[in-house]
Amino acid sequence: MNHRDEKKRIYGQIIFELREKNNMTQTRLGNLLDINSNAISKWENGLTFPNEENIIKLNKIFNVSIENIYNNRIKQNGKNLKVKILKFIEKHFICLISIFIIIIVLFIILLLFYINNKGKCNYYSIENTNFEYNINGSIVEMPHRLIISLSNITSITPKISSSNYETSIYINDIMIYKIGDIEDTKEKSISLNEYLQSININLSNELMLIKKENLDGKQLIIKTSYIVNNEIKAIKMKFLIRKAFSNNKLFYCF
Repeated sequence: MNHRDEKKRIYGQIIFELREKNNMTQTRLGNLLDINSNAISKWENGLTFPNEENIIKLNKIFNVSIENIYNNRIKQNGKNLKVKILKFIEKHFICLISIFIIIIVLFIILLLFYINNKGKCNYYSIENTNFEYNINGSIVEMPHRLIISLSNITSITPKISSSNYETSIYINDIMIYKIGDIEDTKEKSISLNEYLQSININLSNELMLIKKENLDGKQLIIKTSYIVNNEIKAIKMKFLIRKAFSNNKLFYCF
């Protein structure tokens, strides 16, 4: 309820009380004011508000100041509200203190957790540095491990087919994973792109050697070796590791 509606309600209540106190019907009061009794009913129900002229007439009829009664009632309502609040606090003091302590403890726990873990979880994206290659991948760095996901690797290198493939994955000059064996001959030859697209890597290892340094800006290198005409050849695909997110804030807004 807004201020104007509350004022109409209180004025209506005052008019009703004064009319009842003076044993006056709505019709009688309407005749004295030279207005319809329906208007009195609307005042008393807080639907409408008497204009200034009618307020002056009402003051004379009841020999009071409705404005003063209204102001005193507002003050009294304010005092009553304060008393109610104080009584509520007094009655529920222990409960309120307990809730306050719980909130403080939870905040301290959250703050300590944030301080202890700030910047220790990072998410890195894998970006192309050469339009000849493509990859979907990410690296999640946590306090004690790295989670590396790589898939959909493609190359526009001229068509190559082989039955012998071997792939090694590096971060800068550190090899972190190897798949296949160049000496292991498959039943049939497949294209380089078919082989690369079949690679789907999800690593979750304690790679502390890598984690000693910041990964942002480092290179992810995928070296694929293959045999063609009894000759071992290889291609190197280089991608850039970029930090996309770090838990360095207490609260995040999306």
